[in-house]
Amino acid sequence: MRTISNYLLALVFFLTMFVPARSQDRVKDEQLYIGFNIGGGLGAILNHNTFGFPKMDYNPSGVQMVGINLGFASMPWNRFQIGLNYSRGEFKYSDTYGPYSLSTESGMDMQKSISTQFIQIPFTYRHYLFNQDKLMALKKREVREELRRPDVFYVLGGIQLSILQKGDLRISKRNAATENKWADVDLIDLKPVFNSFLPVSKIPDYLPENRNELFNPLILEVLLGAGWNKKLGPRFDIGLEVYGSISVTDVNSSNKATDGGYAWRRPYYLRGKPYRSAHLGTLGISAVVNFAL
Repeated sequence: MRTISNYLLALVFFLTMFVPARSQDRVKDEQLYIGFNIGGGLGAILNHNTFGFPKMDYNPSGVQMVGINLGFASMPWNRFQIGLNYSRGEFKYSDTYGPYSLSTESGMDMQKSISTQFIQIPFTYRHYLFNQDKLMALKKREVREELRRPDVFYVLGGIQLSILQKGDLRISKRNAATENKWADVDLIDLKPVFNSFLPVSKIPDYLPENRNELFNPLILEVLLGAGWNKKLGPRFDIGLEVYGSISVTDVNSSNKATDGGYAWRRPYYLRGKPYRSAHLGTLGISAVVNFAL
């Protein structure tokens, strides 16, 4: 949490330095905003096969997000925005394996749980859906009335940089060897079953002590969404945003361990299928509050 606080303090410092320096000769319609947002939704890391696991069934899992943003509107119908968010998610996968003819262990149920914490920097554009005919009319009264509408819808799009703060992975199994109870396991406990997917010589005995090694430290995402904005005053508005995001870079790290023997990305074994990159997808809704500066 200390790292998160440092990021937020840095952005607040930037705002206090930037706002007094704005030109007093700016165009009349220009406006600077500072805002706060909180939200959540459902997320999943798609196509997540590693260490030779076949693709496991995944269930959409909860994600949470809170942040601060700085927006600039050159015209009443647009807003360019940069934000700083803290996001966390839990992603769960499960499947039943075997028994297989090449495996030394009977069939079993397996679960994989991944948790992540990110600092996110979204760069987005919002287009507000005013009546363009009225805005282009020569009657100033109609223009003023349109711009003073208390409720306006908008669409948004952009990109987001997600910086990994913490990643974790836990694997558990349930079979006759665990008396049909869920038990946390490490890779050495799964090697007999891995005979069915990947040569044992390619698998380390244990997961890395620092689980961050399993994930890319930086991923790039694409954002799309829509929102509703309500003015509560000349300098204050609130709203709701519905958004979707998908990473265009692999969530999984391609790095090896410090001893050179660590292997995380692996294709299916005896399946003829290559490794497929894993992508973080999110569907969410957030509440926003904006103040004009």
